[in-house]
Amino acid sequence: MKLFVFVYLLLIHLSLNAQHNGLEKGVVIDTVWVDKNPGESFSLYLPNQYEPENASPAIFIFEPMGRGKIGIQPFISAAEQYGYILICSNDSKNGPYELNFAVANNLFSKAFSTLQIDQKRVYTAGFSGGGRLASTLAVQSDKIQGVVSCGAGFNLKSRALPSTQKFSYVSIMGDEDMNYHELQFTETYLKKTPISFELFTYDINHRWPDQDQILLAYDWLQLEAYKNQLIEKDSTVLRRIYAKFYKHAIAQQNNKQLISAAEAYQRILKNFGRHYHLDSIEKKYQSLRESRQFKSQHKKNQDLLSAEEALTDEFWLQFDKDLEKKNYSLNWWENRINKLKKKEVSDDLQESKMYKRLLYKIFAHAIETARYDSTLTTIQQRMLCYDICILVYPTYPLPYYRQIQYSLAIGEKDKSLDYLEKLLASGIDIKEVNLHENVLEGLKDNERFKDLMKE
Repeated sequence: MKLFVFVYLLLIHLSLNAQHNGLEKGVVIDTVWVDKNPGESFSLYLPNQYEPENASPAIFIFEPMGRGKIGIQPFISAAEQYGYILICSNDSKNGPYELNFAVANNLFSKAFSTLQIDQKRVYTAGFSGGGRLASTLAVQSDKIQGVVSCGAGFNLKSRALPSTQKFSYVSIMGDEDMNYHELQFTETYLKKTPISFELFTYDINHRWPDQDQILLAYDWLQLEAYKNQLIEKDSTVLRRIYAKFYKHAIAQQNNKQLISAAEAYQRILKNFGRHYHLDSIEKKYQSLRESRQFKSQHKKNQDLLSAEEALTDEFWLQFDKDLEKKNYSLNWWENRINKLKKKEVSDDLQESKMYKRLLYKIFAHAIETARYDSTLTTIQQRMLCYDICILVYPTYPLPYYRQIQYSLAIGEKDKSLDYLEKLLASGIDIKEVNLHENVLEGLKDNERFKDLMKE
């Protein structure tokens, strides 16, 4: 299937006829309807400097739960700094690529027919599965200038790995993120391609980066635009970006985040060598790399990544075995997850982060298998997934609701009441439970249900 590449055959014609349509600037517009499919929409942000008669660069954002307004927020500072139009689908979500490609087709068509977009400066961005989609769209087309993928990198199972493409690529990853391990593969792989890339690592878990973190990525993309002669170089902006990169490197070093500090110094050397003399930065970088503290952190990080990979394989093997069983047991999972949780509170910060990543990875693997794996054939298989989710994060409510529904579906009302009791014991607000009346409908006449809800 060809993705959205054919859309670009229409772009020149559409953008020449684009109209502003009185859209307000400087505010997030929650819903702009897509004419091609009236059921689809996107959120929109026009920077205050936007002028409908002038073509502006644009960022097409993909949020993994289709929350357009949420996806827009982290990019507002970048939009105001550099004049980007922000467009985030309300319909693209984690799930089958084919559905998301169709949504992307409609989104691009509508955006280019409504707004004046600079076709040489079209960017995609996204978080988690949305980041993978943003990357895949760029790989399938030669019209995307740059990608910012947050909380996800390329991996060996990717539908589309870059090869001869020349877009600019940024990965923003937290060192507590379940996908942190992908950074090594991403960096190794991209070094073999013509793609210019930067990897930004922060002290965050699997979530959208904040506006300052996103802005730093677009500061780098501004340098790429200068390098590729897409826009005229601004010496004032260049000095400002240099100062920010240097300040970031110093802050990471002062906070003893020496791996990130080394990355930051290397980023300065790679991107500003053509503009400034960097002898002092080179000395700082080499001194840091040769320090005992850096070598210790780097070795520990590599050892933990290897341990994480081995543990991940162990959990996935057990997961696949249990999916094949007619009646599964949770004893192995309870024992192993409890051990991980004890190690998660280790005084060793690097070790603690690794176990946090692993726990989140187990949770995400289980819940995504339950939601999207079309090879699952029984309710019991999906119930295994949600039971594992509950063991990892017992205060997260969604798995309980799914287990209540599945237990009722297989005629085990007592089991569904057990899950409800556990849900209520997790500390959830009873008002939130009452919002799920459709899930609880089959229990309302049960005396035990009435007692639980009263308590």
